[in-house]
Amino acid sequence: FKDFAELWPEKFQNKTNGITPRRWLLLCNPNLSDLIMENLNGNDAWITDLTLINQLKSRVNDTALLRNLMRIKRDNKAKFAGYMEQNYGIHLNTASLFDI
Repeated sequence: FKDFAELWPEKFQNKTNGITPRRWLLLCNPNLSDLIMENLNGNDAWITDLTLINQLKSRVNDTALLRNLMRIKRDNKAKFAGYMEQNYGIHLNTASLFDI
């Protein structure tokens, strides 16, 4: 984000102390939270202690994990694009970068 923040500094204003995992991750992106839990051996303690996610750093080159992560990202973009099409008549190319 550094390059984008330099181009449009007015768009980047941090007003929070970070994400709230129960609200953002668990409710808004359940497939990603499931993937995290699977890759932490089913341990859900990360929900209240986000530092446990650091354990995933050792899997940074795990092609199966990365493939699943990209699938989740694609699926979420497709769901959002479908919502925009249905509710606003706006067609979004899911291969593009979404700046929302």
